[in-house]
Amino acid sequence: MRQYHKAYLVAFIISLFLVWSPSNALAYLAPIIALVVFIAMTKSGTVIQNVIAWFLVWGIIICFYILFTPDFVVHSALLSVLTYSSFIVVMAIPRRFVASLDLMDRMLKWARWIVVIEALVGITQGIYGFNRTGSFDISNGDFVEGTIHPALASELSLSNPMFAINMALLLIALLPDLILRRKGFFTVLVGSIALIMASVLHVLIMLASAGFLSILFFWPISLRRSMTYLVGTGLTAAVILAFFALRTNFSTADGFARLLLSGESYRSIAIQRAVIEMPRDYPLLPLVGLGPGQFSSRAGLIGTGLYFGGPKFPRPLPFVPQGMSQAFEDNTLDLWLRLVETRTKGSTHLPFLSWLSVYVEWGVLVLLAVFCIVLIMLIRLRSVVRSYPQRVLAAAFGTGVIFLLFIGMQENYWEVPQAILIGLLILKVQYSILMDQEMRRRLV
Repeated sequence: MRQYHKAYLVAFIISLFLVWSPSNALAYLAPIIALVVFIAMTKSGTVIQNVIAWFLVWGIIICFYILFTPDFVVHSALLSVLTYSSFIVVMAIPRRFVASLDLMDRMLKWARWIVVIEALVGITQGIYGFNRTGSFDISNGDFVEGTIHPALASELSLSNPMFAINMALLLIALLPDLILRRKGFFTVLVGSIALIMASVLHVLIMLASAGFLSILFFWPISLRRSMTYLVGTGLTAAVILAFFALRTNFSTADGFARLLLSGESYRSIAIQRAVIEMPRDYPLLPLVGLGPGQFSSRAGLIGTGLYFGGPKFPRPLPFVPQGMSQAFEDNTLDLWLRLVETRTKGSTHLPFLSWLSVYVEWGVLVLLAVFCIVLIMLIRLRSVVRSYPQRVLAAAFGTGVIFLLFIGMQENYWEVPQAILIGLLILKVQYSILMDQEMRRRLV
């Protein structure tokens, strides 16, 4: 392996262990640690320059908002550098450094072991939950958290959706090898069972939707191979199994959709305030936003000192100031506190999500840019992939990217390295391979 490939593989392995560890602090630091490891092993001037450029741009942006925003909360803006750090890794490392089928193979070997281990832990936790609740439906999925929370009893926190998102992204990455080379059948099987048992409804729905759109976009994917039929049948069976096993959970989706559209949910109220009411007090908000960390982003929530432990039993970060912007206090804090008082569970009721946070803090142009970047990448891939293996890998990449885009409408997942870092590292290599002419030729 080339030096860059070895460094990226080591960074990936370290990230795997940090992301699946029980420590939230280590998970948040995982992107920075991975980047430091890569730079230390390669001593790449290009990567160092890209990282410096990233921080300079971020610093200039923060200075701009400080100058023009009277109540700007500086510490929350600085926290946003950490919460969005997953994107620094994939943007700082040039595509040509990681365009390698050998690198992808070695990453997937580690991914298979992790999926098997985490799936077995998660299934054990799910069975324990079944013994406590008498059902695999309703809230039993909360018990399935893997080594993110290795105890049998549920932590009743984000550990369960973190497990589901990571498992979904790893399974997406493993499917091309299963289809093209018939590798990892048992791994995908147990991982799929664990993912269904986790019963994170929004993850399952968004994953299925992303897969459907990606396959449609990269169609025609040749059906001449029997493995295509086998995997397609397996995925269909998984969807049917999930529906019947989690029938009660799925039945709640219709009620929540009606509540959201009626404008009575905390989420719809937050969106209405941000889109309709707040521009009256902040006329430039739709265009340039309020600045990073100034509203309902993960950085903004952590900066209040109320996020970890919740508003009732807060555990502020040591050495980090506490505070919130006036915009957050006036438009979101009351919804957050009311949600806590009603003891309503589930991220679908939260008044904060990545799409909304990016819009309010960065403006509509940046939010549209995110969608455009994803669309441009998919269009570029669509124009170069030709063969069956290329289209299969492209469909997997498209599923992963669209899935990451979709989960941004659920919670502030774009700022959670524990949710997206591993997926981003794999997607980076997949895209690099598909955009490299030599790698495409060797993809058989």
